[in-house]
Amino acid sequence: MKIKSFLLISVLIITGAMSGCQALQGNPYELHGDKNFYTGYEPVNPDGTVNAVIEISSGDNDKWEVRKDGVMRWDQEDGKPRIVKYLGYPTNYGMVPKTVWGDGDPLDILVIGKQLKRGRVIKAKLVGVLKMKGEGARDDKLIAVLPDTCFGGVNNMDEFDRDFPGASSIIETWFMNYKGPGKVETEGFDSAEEAGSMLKDAIKGFTFSSAMPKPAVGGDGDNMRVHRRFMLEAVKEAQKSLLEDGIPEGSVLIKEGRIIGRGHNKRSRKDSSYVNSEIDCLENAGILTGQGCGNCTLYTTLSPCDEAADTIIAHKIPIVVIGENETFKGPEGYLQVKGVRLIDLDMKECKDMMQGFMKKHAVAWDDD
Repeated sequence: MKIKSFLLISVLIITGAMSGCQALQGNPYELHGDKNFYTGYEPVNPDGTVNAVIEISSGDNDKWEVRKDGVMRWDQEDGKPRIVKYLGYPTNYGMVPKTVWGDGDPLDILVIGKQLKRGRVIKAKLVGVLKMKGEGARDDKLIAVLPDTCFGGVNNMDEFDRDFPGASSIIETWFMNYKGPGKVETEGFDSAEEAGSMLKDAIKGFTFSSAMPKPAVGGDGDNMRVHRRFMLEAVKEAQKSLLEDGIPEGSVLIKEGRIIGRGHNKRSRKDSSYVNSEIDCLENAGILTGQGCGNCTLYTTLSPCDEAADTIIAHKIPIVVIGENETFKGPEGYLQVKGVRLIDLDMKECKDMMQGFMKKHAVAWDDD
């Protein structure tokens, strides 16, 4: 009980008072900045500080996030605005513009200091990084301090621990537990130099992703008849999801010209721990996590989401054939940066299936 009380008091000391609701004009679930939050700012300033876009104020529980279109939105969960069911965030939480990290999203940053309003873009000094994994993907958090606060004299995590004993443990404990037991794996803190190296890699990831060409659309020497035949098999899998009131997304895995795995989106099924069709397909093929698929091709009716992209990379699948990416476009640039060849068939059958579902089940699609 004493430990819990200490943690609660310490979190309040770091965060200050909990922020109230902000009245936003227009859509209360969106926040538009003076510039595009994702691409309108440089990641690093001439003085060496990092630009951080604040998504969540310290002490708050409302889960806002900058999307790839540069708009900040309140995440939805079960058709309702997502509120983190834990103690308020122990620091200001945000993202670094023009970056792409291991989960396909912008690089996250924790800004320690006074409470900052959501939507602010501020300069912060890097002092370290909290290394984390979430659902098997890298989900590291840069650690930064506000120069004009009592934390401003800190230059690295050793100095932070010396001057503010116990504070880093509070931060790590919070992130280890806020999603529930076993959902997040923390690997401790690393140096300011490592944080800077990660930032450089994330900037390169964004640059490469932006410069990558669009996925090839059929042709280009590819056997369209074969592609279409296998994609229609993936469509059959997607139709199984429809029969289960799920997202119509299906996949098949091909090796040496034959189907070795099938799968469909099972998010609507509470008895299944496998959600996306790509993951279900690999499981049904008997392929274990981390096992290579260097001579396989994955067919999926819809552009892969972040989780599916991480799965594709982890299994070293060299070619992914996409049914369509008009209704939803995942981190395709990130996949290409990692060496995955993408082929977009732009199939009418796939688009019609998804568009029909989206009109009929708008809430379920938003949740997914």
